[in-house]
Amino acid sequence: MIWIGIDAHKRVHQAVALSMDGVLAQKVIANTAVGWTELLRWASTWPERIWAVEGSGSLGRGVAQFLAVGGEQVHEVNPRWTAHRRRGLRRLGKSDVLDAQVVARLLREEGESLPLIQAETVASASLQLWSRLRDDLVLDMTRLRNRLHALLLLCDPEYKHVIRSLRSRIGIQAACAYTAPGTSQLDRVREQAVRLVAKQIALLMDQERELRTNIESSVRQHFAPLLRIEGRAGDPGGGSDRGTRHAAARFRRAADRCTRWRGTRRGIQCRRSEAPSESWREPPSEHAAVPHRPRPGTRPMGGLRRTWLVDCKKVVHHVRLGAR
Repeated sequence: MIWIGIDAHKRVHQAVALSMDGVLAQKVIANTAVGWTELLRWASTWPERIWAVEGSGSLGRGVAQFLAVGGEQVHEVNPRWTAHRRRGLRRLGKSDVLDAQVVARLLREEGESLPLIQAETVASASLQLWSRLRDDLVLDMTRLRNRLHALLLLCDPEYKHVIRSLRSRIGIQAACAYTAPGTSQLDRVREQAVRLVAKQIALLMDQERELRTNIESSVRQHFAPLLRIEGRAGDPGGGSDRGTRHAAARFRRAADRCTRWRGTRRGIQCRRSEAPSESWREPPSEHAAVPHRPRPGTRPMGGLRRTWLVDCKKVVHHVRLGAR
């Protein structure tokens, strides 16, 4: 068996072939389709081979998917694991060859526990892309709304009497035709800036609605079981509803059971000791946050209170998209 580790970069990839006796060969390829084909041709010398790619979700995504589609067994290696293993080498240093060698050694020693990369389907890849684009659009709209609010305050601190909400389409349409009070030239410049930012928000709102429509239609067509999740029916694109809040409460209860408290100089701190059990499926608790509960025999110093909070919105988001 031959273990091949790949250290992925933006322009080139470094590959190292490892056997039980040590390093067999190494090769540098370009991060292009031609380079991936050349890498597979180079590795065809060893019929029994397994691959591992560092960063298969970012810079190494192309070569990882190329190998997975071709029927190769490819595993994912987190860059943090390679950095931790590299610090234990006898010869300290950092280079592409050493990183690829560490990836291959991790594959040889812990290959069964490394995540296996699956070939993407059109439906799952499209849904993931649309979801990420929609999240970026929401962030951009929030940033532009804050800027629009600041500009309107410069024009008129009481602009709420004219534009009641910057989150609704009616409010944005009113901002696109906004007329600032005053007759000075500066008032006209600020008025033009308000209209420009409002038009940008309107464009982003149209794009967000289009992406949301694509997400909903894709979920109904290819991922219909997700619609049977409590609180997700009719809202596959996300949002804070009753089902989402219940899922958040259930996960916080699981985090409560997995939390241990210890006293330090800075006060009470928490550390997670084990993974959540299946008991998180119990009915939600009335209290959303985990209560302050120090371990018996410890005395807080400084009065600093730490509360274990879980970003349940991301949890529900990954559950909705069917991620691991």
